[in-house]
Amino acid sequence: MDAEKQSNVDANQSPDPQRPRWQQVIFDDIFLILMLGLVVPTLFYLVWGLMDLASVPIYEP
Repeated sequence: MDAEKQSNVDANQSPDPQRPRWQQVIFDDIFLILMLGLVVPTLFYLVWGLMDLASVPIYEP
């Protein structure tokens, strides 16, 4: 019975309690937030612009 309780306790605990989650690492680093704030909109606008260019009809005189 004790071994069963111990295995349940081990299964409910996080694997490494000292290591923060990746979301916390991102929010703790202000330069990473700045970089993500510049890169993500740039990529979205780049993809949006390429899709817009692809929808322009080809000129035929």
